[in-house]
Amino acid sequence: MACSFPRAELTDLAYAAMELGGSLADRLNALGSNKEKAALVAESILDGSLPTMPNWSDEAAVDRIQKLLGFPRETMFAVRDHIHDTFARFYRQGNLILHAGKTQAVALRSTLRTASPLVEAGLDRIAHGRFAGNLKPLRFAGRARIALENLSVDEPLRCVDLLGV
Repeated sequence: MACSFPRAELTDLAYAAMELGGSLADRLNALGSNKEKAALVAESILDGSLPTMPNWSDEAAVDRIQKLLGFPRETMFAVRDHIHDTFARFYRQGNLILHAGKTQAVALRSTLRTASPLVEAGLDRIAHGRFAGNLKPLRFAGRARIALENLSVDEPLRCVDLLGV
């Protein structure tokens, strides 16, 4: 799931940039796939040619991607760790419900609010890997782990397509 983060952010930014119009929007509209659009946006962020986004959440995404492109390995490991922590909380809350019958636990609502979209995104990525890339889940997870381990500052654009599908 961590490996799908950069492409998701960059794809959203590509569509936001296309709404702005201009030469970058024309170049983005000419591309056929979201992978190509994400790569062009990443290149634009690196070379400083991405226009200022009018939406504050898009500007925050640009900041996150700038940090990612500047420190790919460290940033992606932090993303992975945050996702791991969320799933650990989700597991603990599930145990409280199943084994102790605690349906009113203090952290239950916040855990469900943060973990549910991650579970959905993870299952979506696994299904996509299976149907688009004919990859079994464990092989897909292994590919993701290797992609994270091989990140370096020397090739920041590798972040655009960590999963290969």
